[in-house]
Amino acid sequence: MKASTIINRVRKDLHDADGIRWTDDDMFDYLTSACRELVSLRPDTRAVTESVKLAAGSTRQTIPAGGFRLLDIVRNMGADGETPGYPVQITDRDALDDANTSWHMDDPEDEIDNFTFDDTNPTVFYVTPPPADSVFVEMVYSKSPARIEDMGDPIVVDEAYEGTIRKYMMHRAFCTDDAAPTDFQKAAQYLSQFYLSLGEEAKAKIAFTPNRQLQPYSGQGA
Repeated sequence: MKASTIINRVRKDLHDADGIRWTDDDMFDYLTSACRELVSLRPDTRAVTESVKLAAGSTRQTIPAGGFRLLDIVRNMGADGETPGYPVQITDRDALDDANTSWHMDDPEDEIDNFTFDDTNPTVFYVTPPPADSVFVEMVYSKSPARIEDMGDPIVVDEAYEGTIRKYMMHRAFCTDDAAPTDFQKAAQYLSQFYLSLGEEAKAKIAFTPNRQLQPYSGQGA
């Protein structure tokens, strides 16, 4: 889906098909803000899976440039980034500290066993053991959408969120400096609808995920 598709529909809703009150640049700004706000609240809406090379010799790692939040590390991917290896499991940092206070200073190895993550610092994570010179992992992370600058630019979030994006764009459009008192009321209503649509989508995701049938894992051999 291209930017023009959403922008034209928003302009129709605004009764401004010719862009008299809201210019193209306005629309690009509103669409960019909508996509970024969506990803901020729902990082999985812009999830990418890539083979990523880790920084050698350090337990401290960061997600790739342009990344917004780490979501998961699935497995090792060899020295070439293309060879599937052992899974990487998430663990608690306090547990690592209790088990081995010198884990940050361990010798580097060719595969990673565990990673630990703090939600308050979403672009940074720690791995153990420290990686050697060429260690790749399969990483899932949320990527911040680039600024929309042209009608032909692609919308990087799923088309299923078009309605949600349009609601936020309508909110922004009615928040302009020359808005009338009734416009501010409309802006508040569209913002409320934006958050409501995200909440309903989240409920549906929980209700229909294949994981709903999984039983809690109680350990190996259980």
